[in-house]
Amino acid sequence: MKQDESHARAARLRAVAHDMLALANELENKYTVRKGAIFAYELASLQALGACASKEFVDRQRRHKSFDADVFGEPCWDMLLYLFVKSVEKQRARKSQVLIASGVPASTATRYFSVLQEMGYLESELSLTDNRVQFVTLTNDGMARMSSCLARQMRADQTGFESLNDMIEGNRQRTPSHVIADN
Repeated sequence: MKQDESHARAARLRAVAHDMLALANELENKYTVRKGAIFAYELASLQALGACASKEFVDRQRRHKSFDADVFGEPCWDMLLYLFVKSVEKQRARKSQVLIASGVPASTATRYFSVLQEMGYLESELSLTDNRVQFVTLTNDGMARMSSCLARQMRADQTGFESLNDMIEGNRQRTPSHVIADN
C-alpha cells in the first residue's frame, strides 16, 4: 500500500469517527442544531412539536376571549409559540404579525420583542424588497429551547406526574436537555 493511499484511508477513518462521535453526542444530549435544522430525539418529530405549539397558541387565544389578557397574558410566550409554528411550517413571519400574536398593545409588544431579541431567542432582518418590512425568526438557541420545552410538555401530557410537589422538585433539579452544536 502506497503512503498516499494510507493517508487517504486514515483521513476517511477520521471522518467516520468524527461523524460517529457527533451522532453519539446528539443522541446523548437529545437536541442539536446543525446547519439550521433541529433534530429532536425525545418523543416527537419537529412536526409533532409544531402541532403542540399550534394547539397551545390557539388554546391561549381562546382563553384570552374569555378572560382579561392582563391577568393571563404571557406576550413573550405567545410570540415564541407563533414563531415556532411559523418556523415548522417553513413560513416567514413579519414583525408586525409577531407583535399582534403577543396579544398586547403594540408598544408593550415592542418592548417584549426587544427583550427576546436581546436574550438571543429571535432575530430580525429587513425585507430585500421593502425596507418597511422586517422578517423575524427564532435563533438556533430559541428553536432548541422551544423544542425542548414543547417535548417536555408533550411527555408530561402523555405520562402525567404523580403530584404537583414532584413536578416542582423535578424543576429544581432539572438540567437543560438541549445543546447547540455548530458542526
